[in-house]
Amino acid sequence: MKLNMTIISDYLDSQDIKRKQTNRPFSFYLESVEVCTGERFRESCLYIADAEDLPDVPEAENSISLICIGKLPEIYRQIPCEYLCVEEGTDITRLFQKAAEIFRRFQDIEVRILRCLVDHAPMNEIGRILFEVLENPVSFATPVFRIMMYVPGKKNHDKNFSLAENAYLPEDEYMVVVSDPEYKETLKKKIPGIFSEKMYGFRKIYYNIFHRQEYLGRLVADEVYRPCRESDLSFLMLISDYVKMAYLDICPVNLGETKEFDHMVKALTVSERPYLDVYDSILRSYGWEKSDTYLYVYLSSFSENNRHSRLAEHMLYLHRILDSNYTFVHGNHIHLILRYPSGKNKKIYEILESFAGRHDFYIGCSGWFSDFEKVGMYYHQAVIAFETGNQTDSTERVYLFEKYILEYMVRTACLKHNKEFYIAPPLAALMDYDKKHGTELLYTLKICLENSGRAVIAQEILHVHRTTYLYRIKRIEEITGWQLSDYRTRLYLMLVFEMIDT
Repeated sequence: MKLNMTIISDYLDSQDIKRKQTNRPFSFYLESVEVCTGERFRESCLYIADAEDLPDVPEAENSISLICIGKLPEIYRQIPCEYLCVEEGTDITRLFQKAAEIFRRFQDIEVRILRCLVDHAPMNEIGRILFEVLENPVSFATPVFRIMMYVPGKKNHDKNFSLAENAYLPEDEYMVVVSDPEYKETLKKKIPGIFSEKMYGFRKIYYNIFHRQEYLGRLVADEVYRPCRESDLSFLMLISDYVKMAYLDICPVNLGETKEFDHMVKALTVSERPYLDVYDSILRSYGWEKSDTYLYVYLSSFSENNRHSRLAEHMLYLHRILDSNYTFVHGNHIHLILRYPSGKNKKIYEILESFAGRHDFYIGCSGWFSDFEKVGMYYHQAVIAFETGNQTDSTERVYLFEKYILEYMVRTACLKHNKEFYIAPPLAALMDYDKKHGTELLYTLKICLENSGRAVIAQEILHVHRTTYLYRIKRIEEITGWQLSDYRTRLYLMLVFEMIDT
């Protein structure tokens, strides 16, 4: 585990520390501890040195992390350096051993947390590990939700740490609470904070998080604020991804009351299985009906920042800003099913557009549908809308299936055979005629089709007289043998021109 100077300083004997400067705890992290030999300093190491053994002019590209025995030379205070000065005469070997023990202790904690994740251990198990090193209740925020942790009764002598009389947990239990994004600004000012016994809803919070598995609602830290140790916050910053992964694994954010709903949705979509009669009652248990109006949304990101654990956070956020929905992560993509009256679709697209721009996503939307039995088909529509739309126009963020269905049909046909395969002999003859005579009959035909044969508009685009335009149309029909008034002829030609353009 990579540590930092705030953690190191808190776990050394405080009476020995005479001076310190560790005001940048999150700038970078330390991977090892070494005794200074006078050579070039490396940013990722914590160096221990006697003041007399320090080089006169230290060479370092970035900041130095240093434990100095004795008075730190003045030159070191003029360069980027975080340091601890300890009592003169301190045994450098003993100091090195102490620092190494700190590293080993936290590495052991990291291994134990990873083992909990692998074993899908209860969140309380992770809490017990964390609070072996955390002195105070602490909280930290992610871009999407806030995680607060505290241990009831750990500070029995301080009433601010005691539980209310009707508390639901015994004193040796631990708790993890998730709050909503609107407190992000508050957290910037009050990270970390502690919670008074006046914080309402203990019982409700417990019920929601561990039984209903829902968003917990508004949580307020009333009247009490005291900063915890810097090392506690530093440690949580280091292991925050593990805690988020554990929480999202143990308390999934979809609103399904039962696992049957999860299995039903995934069976009908990614597993492509048929709809079963039993699914009617499962839908109704969720408050949905098979004949309601739905939209399938497929969200994908090419950003390295949106790893699987972050996808779960985004899923939680979408869950909160959109009413009546179901979300899940599969194959590093977010799947979202919305139930809405179709009249609201413009507002929904605006919300999705805003979300995609802020969080670096591209979104494919199926057509609206009113038969949940066919949700698997609309899942494919959403995926097709994303893939085709992103290939066609990567500047857009939200792709609607209805807008890109023609491009998909054309691309699918071109993947099966090359474009020449679809050019019929009469069309090939027209191309040859243009090539031999330097005419523009093929282009004239394309403009004619694009404007539904309306001569006035077509001749303006071509910049020719009406007589010239009509003569060209006549020559086209003579060379090809086609009648452009025939619907199937026009349909074939429009599809071929789409292939040529693609």
